[in-house]
Amino acid sequence: MHDISRPERGVILFRVFIAGILLTAGVMADIPDQPESSPILPGAGPDYGIETVCLPKEASFIGPGSVIRPSVTILNSGGDDPRPEALQMTGSLDGYPLIPQNGTVSPLTEGEQQKVSLAFQVPRGIPPGEYTLIITLHPGREGKDTDLTNNQAACLVPLRLRMQTPGVKVSPCACAG
Repeated sequence: MHDISRPERGVILFRVFIAGILLTAGVMADIPDQPESSPILPGAGPDYGIETVCLPKEASFIGPGSVIRPSVTILNSGGDDPRPEALQMTGSLDGYPLIPQNGTVSPLTEGEQQKVSLAFQVPRGIPPGEYTLIITLHPGREGKDTDLTNNQAACLVPLRLRMQTPGVKVSPCACAG
């Protein structure tokens, strides 16, 4: 154990005393003021994720130019967003991008879950066939979302895209057979 002699103790006390005066007087201006809120730690921000993607039954058969109206459940399983801004939602049919009619969602608070109704127009030029609707949530600025792996989900019911004859409206068949 090291014993501090009386002169060394006096020097240490003097240095602490002077440092306290300098801090109190504001001489050490190069130390930035700390914000009143706690700093943002890695992993402490929002973690947006898509829980479910559902379509109305009548959407199983669609045509070019028609509008798909999925219902999407979003969850923020992370913390609050210190700088909230709108979230963007996009849709695609197996890689073919859809045209968003409304794709902006308000940010969610910590633990909040929200069901939103979206609308996407099917562009012309996609070949007829069976497709999976994929919804992607774009959190905005870099680093806003703590986990991007849960920002995409697919509808479990496939969509069948039919060729549309000009002037003929495509609707589900209600024929009795």
